[in-house]
Amino acid sequence: MISLLAAFLTAHPPGPPDLDGTWEVVSVEAKGLVLENHPYRGGTMRFGGGKLTIRGRDGVEELGFTLDAAATPAAIDITDGREKRYPLKGIVRRDGETLQICVTLPPYPLGRPGEFKSAARNKSELWTLKRVGP
Repeated sequence: MISLLAAFLTAHPPGPPDLDGTWEVVSVEAKGLVLENHPYRGGTMRFGGGKLTIRGRDGVEELGFTLDAAATPAAIDITDGREKRYPLKGIVRRDGETLQICVTLPPYPLGRPGEFKSAARNKSELWTLKRVGP
């Protein structure tokens, strides 16, 4: 049993979520509701080298991001946007080819999200993404 666990951890070492690559935004939730018409939904997010490029219905946004993999859950800050909504403070997790990012929208009355969900009482969005390429 212990050797199986050791083999699994060797093949799947714990560590920071690998965000690099292109991800399709398959779902956006806010206030506990799925937002079918959110401008990011159906678009892509590309992470690499501390840069985030979002391609959505409203065009292309070039942003920056920092990842704190030592935090539990891993923390992400999305910066450099042209709108007053940045920076966004969030948490991130990856499960295989699925990535979830939960961000709190400014102002930050509740700080960084503590869980991966949006609720009627908080100002957060939950983005669910699927990997589409390197």
